[in-house]
Amino acid sequence: MTRGLDLPKASPESVARAIFDGVATEEEDIFPDPMSGAIADGWRSGAAKALEHQFANTTMGVSVT
Repeated sequence: MTRGLDLPKASPESVARAIFDGVATEEEDIFPDPMSGAIADGWRSGAAKALEHQFANTTMGVSVT
């Protein structure tokens, strides 16, 4: 997705390592490279994330059959 952009890119190995580290530490959201990391704080405090948490809280304990 960033092939045409003239900016430093993370190596596939470093991205994979960051993803595995995030899964191992049970991160809710994983931002594995500098470009995505730049939006992390905005994402975590944004409306979409708040809606996600609200939805998760309303569905807790509800069984689906």
